[in-house]
Amino acid sequence: YQRLSNHFVDSLRGLETLRFLGLSKSHSKNIFYVSERYRKATMSTLRVAFLSSFALDFFTMLSVATVAVFLGLRLIDGDILLGPALTALILAPEYFLPVREVGNDYHATLNGQEAGKTIQEILSQPGFKEETPLQLEDWSDQDELKLSGVSVGRSVFDIHLSFKGKKKIGIIGASGAGKSTLIDILGGFLEPDGG
Repeated sequence: YQRLSNHFVDSLRGLETLRFLGLSKSHSKNIFYVSERYRKATMSTLRVAFLSSFALDFFTMLSVATVAVFLGLRLIDGDILLGPALTALILAPEYFLPVREVGNDYHATLNGQEAGKTIQEILSQPGFKEETPLQLEDWSDQDELKLSGVSVGRSVFDIHLSFKGKKKIGIIGASGAGKSTLIDILGGFLEPDGG
């Protein structure tokens, strides 16, 4: 779903360019292909979820019905009284409840595994280097910010930038050019590899 969402966002951002180049109709086939793959994956997942839920509910109901039949036969034969039979019949669905909850537990386990993988990815990222705290005064018209040869991985490299004073600055560029990465560097959320 996330891949599909990213694909559509990129497609919408580039729609004007595609239309200008006369490629919007050919790109619609690509969008259809991605949507169809997403639909098939969703239907496959739902099929498994519904079939497993149906099977677990079916076995639970069948088990309760079997208990009810055997209790009825024992009542007819006089082997059991009505009170204990009703009590057993009322408690039978609770007895087989764990069978129905297997599906929920299975999906919760998968969600937990995915969350665990995400947590491990976050924890495995390198931390920031220890630096002494920097006390900055209020920004004035004489202050200057300068980046020289700043790079981060393969996406952003060799950035040279400087501006002085109070200004409004726009950062523009193509999708994936590194605008967000540059903002993260300036905001202190991302540590540059060099520069």
